[in-house]
Amino acid sequence: MERRKIKILEIAAVDVTIYFLLMPLMEKLRESGYTVEASCSKGNFSNKISERGFEVYDIPISRNLNFFKHILSVGKLFNLMRSKKYDIVHVHTPIGAFIGRIAAKLAGIPIVIYTIHGFYFHENMTPFKRNIVVFIEKVLSRWTTFAFSQSTEDTNLAVEKHIFPSEKILTVGNGIDINFFKREVLSDDQFAKKRASFDIPVDGIVVTCVARMNKEKGIFDLLRAAETVIRMDRSVHFLFVGGIFKGNEPNAISEKFIKDYFRKNPSHSQFIRFLGTRTDIKNILSISDIFVLPSYREGMPRSIIEAMAMELPVIATNIRGSREEVVDGETGILVPVGDIKALSSAIIKLARDPELRDKMGKKGRERVEKYFDEEKVIEKQLKIIQKLLQKYRTNLQ
Repeated sequence: MERRKIKILEIAAVDVTIYFLLMPLMEKLRESGYTVEASCSKGNFSNKISERGFEVYDIPISRNLNFFKHILSVGKLFNLMRSKKYDIVHVHTPIGAFIGRIAAKLAGIPIVIYTIHGFYFHENMTPFKRNIVVFIEKVLSRWTTFAFSQSTEDTNLAVEKHIFPSEKILTVGNGIDINFFKREVLSDDQFAKKRASFDIPVDGIVVTCVARMNKEKGIFDLLRAAETVIRMDRSVHFLFVGGIFKGNEPNAISEKFIKDYFRKNPSHSQFIRFLGTRTDIKNILSISDIFVLPSYREGMPRSIIEAMAMELPVIATNIRGSREEVVDGETGILVPVGDIKALSSAIIKLARDPELRDKMGKKGRERVEKYFDEEKVIEKQLKIIQKLLQKYRTNLQ
């Protein structure tokens, strides 16, 4: 008798994660003969996921610690899993992984895979809060068949803190399409036109940050550093790329915040631009000189890898994940978390030294080609999924 197709559900809190981070894996799984569907909070990219031929279920997952909303999400995911009879549930992002694994346990899903995009706990947390999060991870690990870690440090931490035994976790890394993210040689006219589309002079220095526009990503730190840099060097321009919040969110860049900020600092509008969510990241990186990501917590940030692939020097905070990508002094500069002075000094240093930028950029590209090829990352995941299916095949039939 012919075996039925294995059904896989990919879960993330928001559709942006599904569309920008998981699509290559989902397409490869589909090519391998699996039925792949997705669940996330509906947003601007849900239709794009559907257009790529994937069923996507709108199940809102709050990214805030709202107990009531989380219970509702668990219930909706439980009903979806029971009705669709998935063989594998693959969870992503901290809150999505938390809710998804509870629902998968209740629904009796045979195989539950957790991709660790950076543990929620980090060295800058208070010990009390950190211990609580570690305890939750330990509980949820009992309902996890296998874990993919993007960072070697996260893998080591998981084993060290007895969250996962070494045989239940694998560092797969993170990767990008290194053929797509590749700097192209532009004529002077082409470069000038691209710069002009962002209202930036040809001879300006462009510092770009691609991230969620919130406090955890260090956006407010970068904004303060930008103010210092602008006072010292008015040739430097800053591009903030990431979704702008509609409501009044105190820990994120909102439409109101931007309006109030430029009302108080009208001259800064010449040097600082909030571009919102963009799909032309390669185009933006192609007219940039420096990439910055001053996060407080990360997994293995893809934005840094994309920037390095485009031969940009990277300034990042010295945290798990980021320091695994950026080699301090070789492909970029690592600065302490929350250190505005160090951040602004690093930007000024690179802005005034084109030879150092070029040298670091080329080293970064070499590092990406060696360690961060998307095809190799996906292949590691496929091999583990196939092994898990072989082990549980009898139960799945």
